[in-house]
Amino acid sequence: MQEAEHVASQVRAELGLAPTDPLEPRELAESLGIELLPLSAVREGRELSDKLTDIQSITLFQGPHRVIVFNDTEVSQRLRSSLAHERAHALLQHTPSAPKDVAGGRQLWADDSEIAADRCAAALLVPREGVAALARRGETVTRIADHYGVSERLIRAITGQYGAQPAAPQAVVKSKKRT
Repeated sequence: MQEAEHVASQVRAELGLAPTDPLEPRELAESLGIELLPLSAVREGRELSDKLTDIQSITLFQGPHRVIVFNDTEVSQRLRSSLAHERAHALLQHTPSAPKDVAGGRQLWADDSEIAADRCAAALLVPREGVAALARRGETVTRIADHYGVSERLIRAITGQYGAQPAAPQAVVKSKKRT
C-alpha cells in the first residue's frame, strides 16, 4: 500500500468510517482544523482578478494556519474531489512553494506531491476495499459513484487500477407471452 493510501486509510479509521461509508470532505476539514472559505465570500464586496475566479480550490497559508478557498459554483462531485485533494496535501504534510499562475487553480507543489495528493484524495473519498465490496454486491459504476458522491470517471479509474469491476448496467427485458 502506498503512503498516500495508507494515510487515507488511517484517517478514515480515525473518523470511524467503514470502507463503504462515504466521506464528507467538510467534516474532514473540521477534524484537521482547516478553515473552508467559499470563493463567493471572498468575492463579496471585492473585485477579483479573472484568474482568481477560475480556481477550483487553493490552499492559502498564514504561518501554520491553512485556509482552503474553494469555488462554490462547482458541481458537487468536482467540489468534493477538489476539497479532498487540498486536504490530502495537509495530511501528507506537503510544503508548498509560491503559487503558480492562479488560472491553473492550484498551488505549485512538486509533481510527486500532486500525484500523492490525487491518490490520497481518491483513497479518502473512495477506498478500494469499499469499491470492491460494492462491486461484489453487483453495484454499477453509476451507483457506486452516486454512493460516494464522486464522478463515474474516478470510479472507473479506481476499478481499472485495482481490478474490482462493478456490474454492467442491466437492460430491462420484457418478455412477451405467446398464446
